[in-house]
Amino acid sequence: MHHQPKFLLLHGAGGTRSKWRRLLQTAVGPECVAVDLPGHGSNHGPVPAAIADYAEMISSDLAEDVVVVGHSMGGLIGIELAAMNPRVQGLILVASHARLPVGESVLTNLQQGVFPDGLFYASYGKSVDPALLEEERAELGIVSSATAHTDFAACHAYDGELTFSRLKIPILAVYGEQDRLLPKDAKERLWALNTRVISRDIPQCGHYIMLEQPEELAGALQGFRGARRSR
Repeated sequence: MHHQPKFLLLHGAGGTRSKWRRLLQTAVGPECVAVDLPGHGSNHGPVPAAIADYAEMISSDLAEDVVVVGHSMGGLIGIELAAMNPRVQGLILVASHARLPVGESVLTNLQQGVFPDGLFYASYGKSVDPALLEEERAELGIVSSATAHTDFAACHAYDGELTFSRLKIPILAVYGEQDRLLPKDAKERLWALNTRVISRDIPQCGHYIMLEQPEELAGALQGFRGARRSR
């Protein structure tokens, strides 16, 4: 029987593997491996200052074929990882893009040790469960504002459009219909860069699709797996 690669889940800026907790509780869970990026959660050590540095560190530890599922900054890392390591058999961008510029005020706040309330609330959909917001507010304390600042600055400095345009693996881009952090034309711009991209919109959620609509995202992942199997 042909072996199906696992999903390697990469969290976003200022996060940890905990951002995938609700997805891992769905039926897709056993086929997923969520990791803490270097300098986050239980993964101690220096925080890489550039997206390519993150990808190189992950690439050096990659011992089996995977489909990379990257949320936000994790998607940027996934683009670089896919370009440098043939073990990446597919790429799923979750609320991500080839470029993720960050507002100057966000970077300034983080540099001063403050995670902006505006960014926090804009990250979720309009009908987000208040209990989830409470959980997420508590999660903010896991990663320092200095680490978050390094991450967001790395996102701001990264331009992966050329790298992304050259990828020749299956690519799925998943968007939350209420995402206020991505440009309105993100889907069209991504497809213009690489016509291999298939996109899927998830209703009733913002930037954190895997927390707000984990079952829907699990379905998208399984659909991607099925499409790869039928190739």
